[in-house]
Amino acid sequence: MTYKRSVFPESIDTLTEITDLPPSQKANALRFQELKLKSSLTAEEQIELNSLTTLLQNYLITPETFNKFADICIGLEVFFTSEVQNYVVTKQGEMQDYVVSKQGEMDDYVDGAESDLTDYIDTKTALFDAKLNRFTFLDEYNSITQYRVWNTLSYQGESYLCILDSLGNLPTNTTYFKKIAQKGAQGEDGQQGLSGVGLVFRNSYSATETYNTDECVEYNGSLYACKQDGVSGFLPTNTTYWSLAIAKGASILVTTLRNTVTVSTNVSNVQFLSGGITAFNKNIDSLFVYVNSTYLELNQDYTINANGISIDKVSDSWDGTENSITFNFVVIKNIVESITFNDGALIDEGSILKSALVQSVQDSIDSIGDVDDLETTDKTNLVNAVNETSNKINVSLADYAKHYFVDGEASDAYAITPDPVISDYVVGQTFNFKANTANTGACTLNVNAKGAITIKKNVTQDLETGDILANQIVTVIYDGTNFQYIPVNVNTSLSSHQAEEVQQLFLNVRGCRYNG
Repeated sequence: MTYKRSVFPESIDTLTEITDLPPSQKANALRFQELKLKSSLTAEEQIELNSLTTLLQNYLITPETFNKFADICIGLEVFFTSEVQNYVVTKQGEMQDYVVSKQGEMDDYVDGAESDLTDYIDTKTALFDAKLNRFTFLDEYNSITQYRVWNTLSYQGESYLCILDSLGNLPTNTTYFKKIAQKGAQGEDGQQGLSGVGLVFRNSYSATETYNTDECVEYNGSLYACKQDGVSGFLPTNTTYWSLAIAKGASILVTTLRNTVTVSTNVSNVQFLSGGITAFNKNIDSLFVYVNSTYLELNQDYTINANGISIDKVSDSWDGTENSITFNFVVIKNIVESITFNDGALIDEGSILKSALVQSVQDSIDSIGDVDDLETTDKTNLVNAVNETSNKINVSLADYAKHYFVDGEASDAYAITPDPVISDYVVGQTFNFKANTANTGACTLNVNAKGAITIKKNVTQDLETGDILANQIVTVIYDGTNFQYIPVNVNTSLSSHQAEEVQQLFLNVRGCRYNG
């Protein structure tokens, strides 16, 4: 088979379009097949076959038609192989060479464009920064100051923006300035403040310094005010030259004592005052007891013996005959260095007892004087004097017995209502209260509706969420502006129940001296 029936590539080959044989040509197709199968044809049959071939050429694929199609395919393959393929390969090589030759130029162009872009950005950034730097506040207007566009300044309580470079032009000149903030209306005058005490603080007392009237010093934790000019070498405790301004408050130290006792017999009483526990005051100290690492509840599992140095089992006994029992005792000991009593004097630990209250009452009785010295012997005057003394006793006992007050709020605005009611806030006042809710941030305390005072910690910091817990007993001291929060720090290994007992110890010692 050759491909000579194809005229490609000199021109385009044409092929007859073949369609399906219609029913009307069925008889002619059968006759055409019949004639094609004969070994020889007559002249008439040959004419008939030629006529049928022409008639059926759009329906039949003859060997000639198929061979022409084959020649077209082969001719196309030969042409592609000999002409097109080599041409494509050649052009591919040329293109590769061209790309390689232009790569360097492209790299140079990209590098140059990148550098130009960087320079453009740097230039625009510098221009922007220059304009931004001009947007600078230049304080109060000054006639000798050169103002540039975007400068801002103040003039007679109002703010202006420079819109055109200016020197010596008032900001009210709208050619050069634009008002951007107008002065507000005059507010109402505030209430007259309280007169100050006029004290000047001179740090800690020094025997070599000279002090004058109304100058104050710190001495042994208290604040003293000088009563005369030119005082030197006289201690602040000398009442001729000094007066006590603010007395030292309570100072409480907490220490932990431990002791381990092993019992190998059957006992109902175990002594804990030995070993590492050298002292115990059952009135102000706290005892924690563990048996074989299990915590015992006071008054449920044991009681503290009246001797104050041992414990008794509430029921039955501790049997260590077969297996020894290990008792771990922990004492949280409160050491009170000094406490300020109602009269402002400093007294040592143990002085706030009935004797101190009795002395306070006795002073009230003594103030009545002898009956013979009274201006009248009328029973009414005597009854009034006795009632006054009775009231002082009740106030003193209430102040002595009260430990804390319960907050009745459900927010960060804590409030308590001590009784007797305070007349006003006084520097040094101490309040203990049981918080109803945990704080969620900055909080206040309002005592007897005298006004909400902010509670601070570390002198100036607002409280953070969780500094005060629900049902926590909180201690605060008034410093003249805020309440200072006094945290109770205990060993973090204690349980919440133990920590609450430790905190109660502080209250047992401090009391609730809300009258300052």
